[in-house]
Amino acid sequence: MVVIRIRLNVDQSNQEAFVKFLSAEVERNKILDGCMTYTLYQDAAEPHDFLLYEEWENMTAFERYKNSAEFKKIMATVAPLLACAPDSVYYESNIVGPN
Repeated sequence: MVVIRIRLNVDQSNQEAFVKFLSAEVERNKILDGCMTYTLYQDAAEPHDFLLYEEWENMTAFERYKNSAEFKKIMATVAPLLACAPDSVYYESNIVGPN
């Protein structure tokens, strides 16, 4: 399994557009082949900070998504809304607790 954590800091003037767009994308992406989890969180203390958390069955499934036209569209829309570059971390993982 591949776990991906992306921290996103959104420019304050773009927050409403960001949430509207990415909320819809999250729902669409949850049903992609190989996607196990795709969730957007908003920081309660810093409302312009967001966490995108993804779980994919394997790196092949994630790479297929990352190289898709849909992903390129998402990035073209989201990137201008951000205050700075996204901070991403990828983990090759195994579930060790209750599922």
